[in-house]
Order: sequence, then C-alpha cells, then structure tokens
Amino acid sequence: MNSCIQVRRALEDLDLCIVHHWDVDGVASSAIVAKIFNITKFCVPKIGCYGIECIGTEHSRYLILDYGIAPKRSVGIVGVVDHHRVELSNSDASDCVSLCNPVALGRYSENDFPSTTWVLARLILTDREADSVKELVALGIVGDIGSRVASSSWLELVVKAFGSVDRALRVARIVDACYQRCDYSCIDYVRRLLVECGVECIEEDSRLLDAHREIEEEFKKVLRNIVPIYVDSEIEVFRARSRFFITSRIGRYLADRNPDKVVVVLHHVEGLNEGFLYIRSHRRRLTEILHVLRALRYNAGGKDFVVAAICRDPFCNDVEELVETLVGILHEKSTGFGSR
Repeated sequence: MNSCIQVRRALEDLDLCIVHHWDVDGVASSAIVAKIFNITKFCVPKIGCYGIECIGTEHSRYLILDYGIAPKRSVGIVGVVDHHRVELSNSDASDCVSLCNPVALGRYSENDFPSTTWVLARLILTDREADSVKELVALGIVGDIGSRVASSSWLELVVKAFGSVDRALRVARIVDACYQRCDYSCIDYVRRLLVECGVECIEEDSRLLDAHREIEEEFKKVLRNIVPIYVDSEIEVFRARSRFFITSRIGRYLADRNPDKVVVVLHHVEGLNEGFLYIRSHRRRLTEILHVLRALRYNAGGKDFVVAAICRDPFCNDVEELVETLVGILHEKSTGFGSR
C-alpha cells in the first residue's frame, strides 16, 4: 500500500507529534514508533471523545494512531495508521494524507488486522524491526481481542511473545488502568516504561500496580450491582455507573458471558460526568448500528463487532428510544448482519 510507505516517510520527521488512542493498542502503537523512529512528541485526545476537536493544537504536524477517525489535510494531519472501520467519502480519500488503514479501505477485515500494532508490524515496519518489538505488537492485539485471543489464530503469536495468554491479559489490563482512571500523566508514564524497558517494568511498577488494583476493585463493585434492564432472545441491555471509565471492560465481560447475544451497556462515568453507550457482540456485525448512530450525529466509533458512542445526557437517558431502534434493527433479518 503506497499510503503506508508514505506514512513511514512521515515518521522520519522528528518534529512530528503522534496522536494516539488512550487504550493499550494505542499506547503500544505509540511505543513502537517511539522505539523504531525515535519520536518524542505525543498527544492523547480527550479521553472518551472522538473527533478532530478532541485533539490539542500545540503542534503543526500530526500523525494519528488507532483513533478511529479519518482526518483531512487542512487540520495538519499528515497520516493515519489504524484498523477501525471508518466511513470514507470520496473527499476523505483524497484529502486525507497517507491513510494506512486496510480495514477502512475495504481490503481486509478486522480479523486480518485486529490491532493498529499489527498494521504497523505488517505494513510499515521491516521484518527485523517488527521482530524487535514483538511484545508490543502482541500487546496491542491482546488489548483489542481480549480473552478471545485464546481461541483465535493469534494465540501462537501472543504465547511466543508473552509465554502465556494470562500474562498478556494482565499486562494489557495494567496499561489500560491509566486511561480508565483518566490519568494522562500515567499514560505518558506507561508509554515511557514500554519504550525504555519493556513489559517487565510494567509488571513490577508500584504506581501502575496500585492503579490496576483500584480499577479491579471498582470493576468488581460494578459487577455486584449491575442488572439488565431489557432482555430478549437477541439482545441484553444493562445500566451501570462507576467512578472510572471502565465502559469497555464492563462490555467485554458481559459479552463474554452472553456470547450468543448483542450486549448494550448504558454507562454513567462519574469521573468524567458523561454517559457512554457501548455495544458488543461475538457473532453479529454491528456496522449497521454504527451507521445509524452516526446518521443521528452521535459521536460514535467502532469496528465490525463493537460500537461505542457518547450519550448526550450523562445518564444516557437520551438513548432509551434509540435502544428501541437498535432492538428493531437486530430483529430485522434484511439488515445484512453477518456472523463470524
């Protein structure tokens, strides 16, 4: 892909600022480009927010990693590396400089490119470079696939890098604890550790382990109190609230517990005073739902089997009617949903 070659050239600019997603795949991807290209400038968008308006403007040239948007030349973006399913108009395709996203371009599925770290490894780095950061590549994959990696085609790669799936999952959760606590300095800190001494430092760092324990305690508290507010043969809808931004952790857990259903979580995050809609499925493609949310002008993003959006009300009261629409879509056989 010529666009990926252009991204590699852009990464040779040491004044470039890397904008990356706050989760483990975004952090691992940023650590990869730091190690390989000696990049030193990084920016994390406003946590929970997707869009150009969520990115700071301190730098004139940006390259975006794993953020699920298709920005244009006019806002100073020189390239994008991603694996999220973003909608591209003809103008997006021409205006966006160096879009290295094989999923958005329709050439591959998210099963082929489960993480941005894998896009970097396969389409931008040399084989030797990719081998030198294999733990970071595997960390991004585990971060996005989660526990399902144990039954996926990526198992061998992850075990080779980490020794076991359990260890890889633990490291991913420790890294994610930074963004879940909405702690930007922690994200910068964990990136630096990954660059300087690898995953071993993550497992032993007291600051990160304390953050991880705090998140685990909050997660267990949420699970003790969460109950479904709507259940049928296709879908389960849950309401949850927590201090921390553990929306995806809750949604992943509930989807794993209900693998034959679409799980919807309406989550109030007290630390952000915002509400989030999170939808995940192991079997049904959710691209139609993502289209609906975007058509209704929700700040939404996602991939084939997961969709997330910011509610307009901190308690997601605005999406109650929307959920009824989603239920209707799920029951309508002509929507073109696929299955794994």
